[in-house]
Amino acid sequence: MLGAVLLTAHGLLSGVLKVPELALEESEAGELAKALDAVNSFYRVEVAEKTLAWINLSMVAGTIYGTRLIAIRERRVAARAERRANAPIRPTPQAAPTMAERGTDPEIEPEMPLAEGLSLDDIGKPPEYFVGTPGFGAPPFQN
Repeated sequence: MLGAVLLTAHGLLSGVLKVPELALEESEAGELAKALDAVNSFYRVEVAEKTLAWINLSMVAGTIYGTRLIAIRERRVAARAERRANAPIRPTPQAAPTMAERGTDPEIEPEMPLAEGLSLDDIGKPPEYFVGTPGFGAPPFQN
């Protein structure tokens, strides 16, 4: 059972780290398990077969699903990069052309029509019906 755990653990590391050289052959895992058993015989460390079976199951499941999760993540990263590469390029803001570039005289032309009842002298003056906001010098703030 220890050989199966070692074989699975090395396969998991090989897949996660993307280093295929870490994967063991079944014969190598068996030899490593024998060597570990020999060293373990000098110590009072005992692992139940049931515990080893659960460890092996978790490593096998990790190998199967872990590599799939990594592949899913890489696929999503690649798709996101492709969407960004194919996204439309925003135009660079440019300054509006000057009047000289447009060929327009910057002065107001007298024949330019104004609103009815207005003259050039009325520009910038408030209309007669405009009521100012009360403030200093106006009721209730008069001296």
